[in-house]
Amino acid sequence: MRSIKIYGLLLLAIVIFPLFIQAQEKKVSGIIIERGSGKAIAGAALKLRNGKGGTTTDTKGKFEINVNNRANSVSLQISSIGFRAIDTVLTLGAGHRVEMVSAAIGIDEVVVSTGYSAIPKERATGSFSFVGKDRINEQINFNIMDRLPAVASGLVVDRNAKSGKEQFLVRGMSTIKGETQPLIVLDNFPFEGDLNSINPDDIQNITILRDAAAASIWGARAGNGVIVITTKKGTTDQKLKIDLNLLTTVQQKPDLFSLDRISSSDMIDVETMLFDKGYFDASINSAQHPVLSPIVELLIRKKASQDQNEIAGIEQEINRLRNVDVRNDFEKYLYRVGLQQQTTVGLSQGTDKLIWNASVGNGLQIDNLDNRVRRNNVLMNAKLLLSKALTLEGGMNISFQNMRSGRPGFGSVTAYNGGLFPYAELADANGNALPLVKDWRGTYLQQQADKGLLDWRYYPLEDYKHSVQKQQMQNTILSTALTYKLPKWFGLSLRYQYQAESGRTEKLSDIESYEARNMVNSYAALNTATGRADFKIPKGGLFDQSNSMLRSHNVRGQLDFNWATGQHKVYALLGSELRNVSSKGSGNRLYGYNEDNLSYALFDLTVPYVHYVTGAKNYVMDGLSISQKENRFISTYLNASYLFDEKYTATFSARRDASNLFGLNVKDKWNPFWSAGLGWTVSNEKFWNKDLISYLKLRSTYGKTGNLNPAMVALTTIKYAGPNPYTQTPYARFDNYVNPELKWESVSTVNIGLDFALKNKRISGSLEGYLKKGSNLYGIAPVDYTSGIGPFVMKNVAAMESKGLDLNMNSVNTTGQLRWTSDVNLSFNSDKVTKYHMETRAATLFISGINLISGKEGAPVYSMYSYKWMGLDPKDGAALGLLDGQPSREYRKFTGTNATVDDLVFHGSILPKIFGSLGNTIAWRDWALTMRWTFKFDYYFRRETIRYSSLFSTWNGHGDFNKRWQQPGDEQKTDIPAMFYPVLSGAENFYPYAEPFVERGDQVRFEYLNLAYRIKGAPKSLFKDVLLSLNVNNLGLIYRKNKAGIDPDFSKSSSTGFSPSKIYSFNIKCSL
Repeated sequence: MRSIKIYGLLLLAIVIFPLFIQAQEKKVSGIIIERGSGKAIAGAALKLRNGKGGTTTDTKGKFEINVNNRANSVSLQISSIGFRAIDTVLTLGAGHRVEMVSAAIGIDEVVVSTGYSAIPKERATGSFSFVGKDRINEQINFNIMDRLPAVASGLVVDRNAKSGKEQFLVRGMSTIKGETQPLIVLDNFPFEGDLNSINPDDIQNITILRDAAAASIWGARAGNGVIVITTKKGTTDQKLKIDLNLLTTVQQKPDLFSLDRISSSDMIDVETMLFDKGYFDASINSAQHPVLSPIVELLIRKKASQDQNEIAGIEQEINRLRNVDVRNDFEKYLYRVGLQQQTTVGLSQGTDKLIWNASVGNGLQIDNLDNRVRRNNVLMNAKLLLSKALTLEGGMNISFQNMRSGRPGFGSVTAYNGGLFPYAELADANGNALPLVKDWRGTYLQQQADKGLLDWRYYPLEDYKHSVQKQQMQNTILSTALTYKLPKWFGLSLRYQYQAESGRTEKLSDIESYEARNMVNSYAALNTATGRADFKIPKGGLFDQSNSMLRSHNVRGQLDFNWATGQHKVYALLGSELRNVSSKGSGNRLYGYNEDNLSYALFDLTVPYVHYVTGAKNYVMDGLSISQKENRFISTYLNASYLFDEKYTATFSARRDASNLFGLNVKDKWNPFWSAGLGWTVSNEKFWNKDLISYLKLRSTYGKTGNLNPAMVALTTIKYAGPNPYTQTPYARFDNYVNPELKWESVSTVNIGLDFALKNKRISGSLEGYLKKGSNLYGIAPVDYTSGIGPFVMKNVAAMESKGLDLNMNSVNTTGQLRWTSDVNLSFNSDKVTKYHMETRAATLFISGINLISGKEGAPVYSMYSYKWMGLDPKDGAALGLLDGQPSREYRKFTGTNATVDDLVFHGSILPKIFGSLGNTIAWRDWALTMRWTFKFDYYFRRETIRYSSLFSTWNGHGDFNKRWQQPGDEQKTDIPAMFYPVLSGAENFYPYAEPFVERGDQVRFEYLNLAYRIKGAPKSLFKDVLLSLNVNNLGLIYRKNKAGIDPDFSKSSSTGFSPSKIYSFNIKCSL
């Protein structure tokens, strides 16, 4: 009987248990579709936010999740490639329909940041360009700014700027002589440090403020536009999340043979001709013992020899050198495949009391020449809700950079006057380093070898190992904010940020380095009694040190106002801020330095020393330098917007800035900047039919922003330079001349925009037109030349205007399992000088240089001019210009002081008038392929060509040498003048700047390709989401208008103007 009861209870348990489990385990089911089209989305990932578990949709978009939950609803995260991820709450049960929006971002879904506040874009009247983290991470670059030009609207990079650095321009030029770079804002405050210190993995989004309404809140620093960078923050209602990002990148070696260089055989023919004509006689007999190339030394031996066997051997050696190209040695011994690695671990969590995130990043970049950059980043942000009204925020962003120099690149190894003969050899057949003649004639140095001097030979393959530069940079940003919600509509915040950047650069050229040996030998003195050299400069290394320090303090108090009732909404903020930026720098050199015991030697720097070779007396510099600057700013600002009935928007912004840099009068120290804007959301009107155009908004703004150059001040300033080497007393020089009326530059901008989206947002975007007028711009003005600082000074005497259009458009081309989206950024921009006090007329000032400012009223700020070209003289191939309407070779007359800009040919702008990018993403199931191209049109650049004087003196030979005129009739097929000896006087001041050598810069560039695959984690797997991606950057030009085969972006130098090589990357991103 007892056994019957037991079996009965067991049977009852077996029957009831499934019912019990079914009662505890509930289900949520439904379908996920694309908004607008209603098509099912297959492969979408669903994850439970507050527990373990998840699933993916089937081929029909359907899903079902079993949940153990006593509540009546679940919180889900839903994601799918090609669509925007969403968080949603679903009640338990079946029949749910969830809509996802295509990744083509809609106008009204973007929240932009001004650095003072975050606002929905549909509430804005100004011009913003928004780049989210997904778009930023489509490409792989070690530095964040390198990722922007290909994806940001209205932003172009001038890589041929006169400074030699990349110049970022937002909507073209806004100044003539002032600072052209946009203001960089990082997490609400201006960033004063090295942009390379920022870890791209830490960036959430970037907003570019392009017009006065968007940027005027930044006042005097916003004339060139503002780039607002926002780092990642935690979110509410989030369990602990761990993100891991692993990146490995390799970069191909550059193609040195893409450089158009004279061949070794041609160079040898040139040197032979010059030798026969006596060009080298003065150098051969000079007491200065200048460098002579190996070919010239061989020709000297050949001329002096009577031995036919020796002559035959010399000729054999010359012929061997004809087949040598030094680029082969550079590629074999100095260039390597580059490597980049980046690892970032991020953590984030959010509760109803505390929201925080933190990340640690470690990056290593090794370029093709083994120049190394090690970057470590630590980022922390936290928000603590002390009460319902009071919030405390804190942030820390620290970066450490360590840089170390590597091997010398092509163009940096030189023999004399910055040149290198093309047949130079860096190693023998066995790979042993060979010496290269440098600075002094090789035979002369051989004669001095037994006089006790240090080895004076230069070994490029060994020297870099003994001359190493190291740099350390640390950037620390600490910030805090206290926010209090006042009764009703007000909020009060107080923010403070401290930034400190310290840098230290050390260069050690030890006693084995050529630099140290050359320095010691150069000032040695020959002891006539012993026949040996006595060293005046201590034997040992040269140790150069420099230190820099930057400190900034920012304090901002702000009152916010948010009021809404019925159809009315008002948003406003009022604030004031103080800013102090100080910097210090110092440097020195130690002689006779020994790294092993850290010792150095002292010697008398107050007397001149006789140079061992030249006999000239020179002072040896101590390298001491000290500098210090301090800039102070104070500002007040107001920003307000009014929205009526979700249709009509009015905005107003005002700011007043003052600085210690400007005028002696109080009214010049302060300068007001303001903007006003109107917006009309037409699609919200009752009469509007949304069947075709679902969203349409008109907006217009006008306002004034400013610009400044911290190097310019209103008072006369002098710069002390330490003791004078001749008098040993302190001395100084004028740094700035008194300019009591110095003001901020002012930029006025009118912007008219149209935002639109077709039904279902299959096509969306914006079209904007703008007109910028710069006044009180810095320009050259005359001063009393007896002041001792020269006849000119920079004053507020110039003006210019810039106008253009920006089109940004997104499209959803196909939907369903195969999804294809596109986006295009298209910009038109042109500028001209409208006022220039010291307008120059001299022709040479418009052509001899890189991107020279024209200063001609009515012409672009950077204009391309050239001399009129009349071809080549059929008799001898000489270049012909135009003089009095006739072909002429009197070069000095049409290139000299009497030639004016009216005698030149105007081609157009040096900066592109049309530029932008095109991107396409094709997604299928868990795969996504993204491609992007950039383009630039309607601009000009000047290409390099052969210059015979440089060819003769420094072996700097362009490949155009092989295209030169050599016989009558060649003038019909070439524009390269014949080679004359001696060089035609004045010819090289003419033909390199003539019409044939100006090319169109129009180009289309394949920037990058990204292939991504998403792996959705199983409910119990460690990794909830894994994204694998392959990326290729720098895919090269696919179109260029010039017929010379030149890359317009990298055309400045025939020795270093090669295009960047391809970069291949593999990236793993996963979430735990």
